[in-house]
Amino acid sequence: MATFSVTGSSSSFGQIISLNNCIKKRVWYKVKARAYITVDKTTYYGEWSDWDYVTGPVGSQATRKNRKAINLTWNKVAGSDYYAVYVSKNSKSKYELVKTTKNINYTVKNIGKKSLKKKQKYFIRVKAVKNVDGETYYGYTKTIRKK
Repeated sequence: MATFSVTGSSSSFGQIISLNNCIKKRVWYKVKARAYITVDKTTYYGEWSDWDYVTGPVGSQATRKNRKAINLTWNKVAGSDYYAVYVSKNSKSKYELVKTTKNINYTVKNIGKKSLKKKQKYFIRVKAVKNVDGETYYGYTKTIRKK
């Protein structure tokens, strides 16, 4: 098992961890974590977390060849079962799942039953998804904006 030095901070909203570019992109990793604190040169460790699966963003790109559709492409993430495509009209509002696919491309033509509008900006997220022993794990994502 590889051991990585991590840095980060925690808050009531979750934990932010940086692996300092020591792992491969677009690969799923099985990980555990635990907190620690050093006081007067003595280190105290917390309990280990349960196992989790993590991966980085898929590196998605969007093009709009016509005003009624957005063409998406992304990189394959080794070990993914499928990809989930989410779209929103506002970066801070709820994203709607528009498609799950095993492909590494998709053309968004609708959000639910509504067609895309010509001058509307859309915010898109593509997540890699992995299923293990009945649990579903979602990869980290970055939002892309397309007008």
